[in-house]
Amino acid sequence: MTSRGALTMLGLCTAVLVFCGLYFARSILAPVAFSLFVVAIVWPLQRALETRVPRLLALVVTLAVTLLVVTVLGYLIVWAFGTVGRWLIENALRLQALYMQWTDWLEEHGILVTSLLVENFNASWLIRAVQEIGGRLHGLLTFVVIAFVFTALGLLEIDIAGRNIESLRNKEAARTILQASTQIADKFQRYMLVRSAMSVLTASWSGLLRCSPVSNWRRHGA
Repeated sequence: MTSRGALTMLGLCTAVLVFCGLYFARSILAPVAFSLFVVAIVWPLQRALETRVPRLLALVVTLAVTLLVVTVLGYLIVWAFGTVGRWLIENALRLQALYMQWTDWLEEHGILVTSLLVENFNASWLIRAVQEIGGRLHGLLTFVVIAFVFTALGLLEIDIAGRNIESLRNKEAARTILQASTQIADKFQRYMLVRSAMSVLTASWSGLLRCSPVSNWRRHGA
């Protein structure tokens, strides 16, 4: 009973230490995980290019395509936020009217929203918000750079890793690892294809709704 309790405590301590290590190493492990995801997706392109051009040139083309896709996704995200911002500007008067209605209703029930906002809103809050946004942008840039480096290294090491796994003495374990890796990569690629198709359909449907006569009538109607 004592040995079992000691083993249990040892296991709990090990789990706590592992989770603490993962938490403090998240700035490195997160880009590594993202780069592995990217490598699993773009590896078919790298492999197809290697049959036609030198390996380094294939790597450069694959990384260029990856950067292009990431840039397009970033542009789409910025465009989405810009669309939300334009919508807020276009509906500012309506939102202000709703705010005044809610403020009047709350004041009728003894809740002074205006005084609470004045007491809690100050310049230091704005400074902290700007500093936090700047820190998040810096962290995002660092994440992208580290992930790009790990992606390049991963694409260069795939063949070496595959040969090292195949050279294991336990051939059954080697075959299982290779099959599992291939299946996981296939699922990632299928997921990205389906997700990309759904995103295109959603964007197309949203564009059709925005350009439809009913939407224009509601927007400009009295």
